[in-house]
Amino acid sequence: MKQADYGHPALEGVKKEVQKAAEGKKYAKAPIEKLAVATARQNNYHMKINHQILHGIVDGARAIVNMEELLERLETPLDPAGKPVEIHTREDYKIYNCLKTMPHCIKSMEITRGDTETEIGTNRPLENTICVAIHHLDDKSYGGLCVLREWGAVDMVTVFVGYNPLQTMIWRDMLDEIPNEQFTACILESTPASATAPSWAEGIYRVVEDFNKFPSSEPLPSKQFDAIFDGTDEEKNPSGKPLPFLNAQRSICAYNFLRALAKGHRENKKVFVWEDGGYLNPIIDETIQEKLSVADFRKKYMLPEDKETDSTLPADFTAALESVFIGSVELTRNGYDMSAAIAEKREMNTTLYSIAASYEKVMLEGDSIALACIDALSQVLYSTGCSLRERNVLVMGARGNLGRLSVNHLSNLLETPKEQLWGCDLKVDWPKPKPGSIPQWAEWSASDRPLENVGGEVSAYGKLPKEIRYGFDVILGWTGGPKTVETESGLVTYQTINGQDIADWLTEGREKASLYLVSGSTKTVEFLDVLVWLESLLVTEPGKRIVNGINLDDMSAAPIPDQLSIAAVAQMWPNKDEKPPTVIKRNFGTQFTFVFKQDGVQVTKTIYLVNNTMPVNFMFYGTPTEIMDMTYSQVTSCAAALVKADKEGEKEPGVYPTDYRQKATIGVYLARKLDKDYDIPSSI
Repeated sequence: MKQADYGHPALEGVKKEVQKAAEGKKYAKAPIEKLAVATARQNNYHMKINHQILHGIVDGARAIVNMEELLERLETPLDPAGKPVEIHTREDYKIYNCLKTMPHCIKSMEITRGDTETEIGTNRPLENTICVAIHHLDDKSYGGLCVLREWGAVDMVTVFVGYNPLQTMIWRDMLDEIPNEQFTACILESTPASATAPSWAEGIYRVVEDFNKFPSSEPLPSKQFDAIFDGTDEEKNPSGKPLPFLNAQRSICAYNFLRALAKGHRENKKVFVWEDGGYLNPIIDETIQEKLSVADFRKKYMLPEDKETDSTLPADFTAALESVFIGSVELTRNGYDMSAAIAEKREMNTTLYSIAASYEKVMLEGDSIALACIDALSQVLYSTGCSLRERNVLVMGARGNLGRLSVNHLSNLLETPKEQLWGCDLKVDWPKPKPGSIPQWAEWSASDRPLENVGGEVSAYGKLPKEIRYGFDVILGWTGGPKTVETESGLVTYQTINGQDIADWLTEGREKASLYLVSGSTKTVEFLDVLVWLESLLVTEPGKRIVNGINLDDMSAAPIPDQLSIAAVAQMWPNKDEKPPTVIKRNFGTQFTFVFKQDGVQVTKTIYLVNNTMPVNFMFYGTPTEIMDMTYSQVTSCAAALVKADKEGEKEPGVYPTDYRQKATIGVYLARKLDKDYDIPSSI
């Protein structure tokens, strides 16, 4: 079996010892070594599956399906009536097979092109543009990219988001036939933490070089990025510490954005950002506000040098945007909130169209996301021998759209929800919305509407009675993490769950031995302070680890068990003379076990970081294609609306949410009919 490639010089000295421990030949001693063992055992990102496996999946001695035939079927999808799907497009790349499973995207594409029954229309609203796309790597985003290409945006710069590393294996090959000059692509992965830089929960990010797709004349400086991300390039990364996911992703996105701007200047093209997570628009807007130069921007966001790009662009960042940058289109609520927070305190410098709060996104996709998160949580609970039915659950952000939806579903699953289910949301203390300030369709989730069928709800975690706080088994977070906002009395930080809260649960609680931390929001921000607290314990010498004045007898990290997946790999392993791997790319997250004395008795308690605090809906299949089809049909249509406004001289700086503001609603596919503009949804 091919061993894991640790990919980081700092691990070379302990690699053999860690691998022995991972294979069960010895015990790991140091906390960081235990962490590396845990990561090596599940080896989330690096396992190279033997290609012989792909010739057939074996059930005992019987081949139940031929993989090549299965892949071939996926390339010829059928409609609901069982007929082959036919689409008519200008291009015929393999990624267009993904579009065939998205009828709403196809319909929107055809309407906007002006198709007739016999001919493809001639409308190309995105012609002569460069699309900088930052979306998840899967078939749904590919379908959306196909629509944009059919509308003329055939020059694409993509930085994919890889919450689920298996997607990297599945979808990369489809891109090969598109010329690199028309389509660049890259993605990050997380590697095991080193002893000198223990970013244990997220690992250390690096560029997946095998995934890179760039012209040979303009390769991505992957090694330079890796040195910035792991902290060894202290000139670019003065902290000397590994970058968390958001910072690393922003760095590589910003680098590619500057390249796109330079190309726009050279080829007289305009640039728009089409993103999923607020990676670029907020920092572009803030850079304009701060009147920074391109060099300042490069330094602030830790970008490698690129003399050719900088020589093409004006030195002033704002000047580099003029006549080239159109604006951004945002898919997610977290990304929307980042720009909305800016708009709440000052005038925007950029134009953001977003479907994050639209009827389709909230009522249709939102409900599917809530269900996917609950399903993923259930699978993790099953793997540890538990059920959701008996758990006490706290929902953070419970009065938000997804929070409310998850509360509704959980109330149907728990044995006695009025005893087991609680909500926490800042909106509990908000004033009643003004009449007519929100669209009628959104009134169901108005901030003043109390939750139903719950034990109670509070505006802050600390306001819960202690006996309730220490009795939770599950904390499901939808908040998007702590937020700092500017008020009349100064800056105020609204905390979510922090490390001290977890410490109190461990040492003060007497009823529960396990706590599952589950994120339904974005990136790893939901439990950020908890990650920092855990890291502080990991880097402390064993024997000196103290929680609330109590000395820990032991603290260990291990993968959350996923025995079925390990068994499946073992079953289909083709080489009977070689031990099958026990490390696979799919993982349920990390569990931290604490052993200490409580009331004179030694107790063992476990904190489960489900999916390592990344959104759990991406652990399996995410949101179904038939739902995301509607979402992508709308977010692509929103991009066309933005570019149209720019061409017609009607584009203005600001935040424009679909189904709230007419600019981002009129002419947008699946949008509601608006007779006026409404207040934009709050960022918190």
